[in-house]
Amino acid sequence: MSGKFLIVFTFFLFTSFLSANAQNGVDSIQIPKKYSKFLSASINQGWIWKHRKSLSGLPEAYPKGVEINFGWQTNGRKAWNQYHNFPRWGINFLYYNLDNPHVYGQSIHIAPYIDLFALKSKRHELYFKIGTGIAFYPTHYDKDKNSENVLVSLPFCATGLFGINYRFIFSPYWSGLISANFNHASNGSMRQPNFGINIPGFGAGIHYTFNPERVVFIKRELAPVIKSWNFNANLSFSVRQAPSDTLNDVYYPAYTLTTYASKRLTRKSIVVAGIDGCLDQSLNYTLRNVPEYKDGTYSIYRFAVTAGYEFVLTEKTHIMIQNAFYLYNPFKEDIPVYQRYGFKYMPIEHLYFGYFLKTHAGKADFWEFAVGVRI
Repeated sequence: MSGKFLIVFTFFLFTSFLSANAQNGVDSIQIPKKYSKFLSASINQGWIWKHRKSLSGLPEAYPKGVEINFGWQTNGRKAWNQYHNFPRWGINFLYYNLDNPHVYGQSIHIAPYIDLFALKSKRHELYFKIGTGIAFYPTHYDKDKNSENVLVSLPFCATGLFGINYRFIFSPYWSGLISANFNHASNGSMRQPNFGINIPGFGAGIHYTFNPERVVFIKRELAPVIKSWNFNANLSFSVRQAPSDTLNDVYYPAYTLTTYASKRLTRKSIVVAGIDGCLDQSLNYTLRNVPEYKDGTYSIYRFAVTAGYEFVLTEKTHIMIQNAFYLYNPFKEDIPVYQRYGFKYMPIEHLYFGYFLKTHAGKADFWEFAVGVRI
């Protein structure tokens, strides 16, 4: 089930970038008919980060990887190209040998991504790479054959990548690359155990630009930002296994109703604050032997106050980051705070779809697939 959801979302995110870069019909500005494309390749060296004390007994591992990026350079066809300093976007292909073939094995990652520039000059570029997609882990948890690997328990997982990259431009065609990067993969507790696999590391490689003469940046006068207040409400659906028993091969639904106010501050920044209400039916299984639950003392409802930030990637695609604190959480299975990371996509003015990961300090709680309204 998770693989199908992730394939749909990756295609959805990729096509949203395609539509965001379509020709906008401004005939008075001379825009190249074709984008400049590029291809880059890097060698990566990392390590598996044991992000919880309970993982200290896992074998040490120092993954080695090969990364290939194919993409396009934006040139100003859309306003968001300009206010993000003409980013690049593309598809990331990543292969990792995870250093321990019996426990971790190998992995393959495919993710749409975007490069956002902090510095851009004739010879030097400093930029952030952000992306999300699908990862394949053929060696994963198996209670009989591989009970050590509690990091991933499904062959298909969601993956997220973040990198800080420096590019030195030798010529219009060739460049050198160095990077510090972080890769995360998780199935969002659709199957237990699922602590998630985190690989920080470093990379070095080369970058080749096809048709550099097409790298022409079009600047135009941008419309003023409307710094409005909005009200948002969305209902999300999730499926997960009960975290208390890895042998319980049953999927339980979880529902979250989120309401929040948002305030636009700049072209790229929105702040948000609101309330979450969550019904997690996997707690019925987790609490089945707790006397207080049988007496009605414990509830499977939880409520929290939230605050966060939306990064406006395009006017239709936002990156969401939220922190939350439980106001009502009778059965304290997790720490009292959690985080939410993901994307919002708005095909029309008042409707959006969301894809979020809820975590408790790095441990995935569940994926959320949301439908919402903004007024």
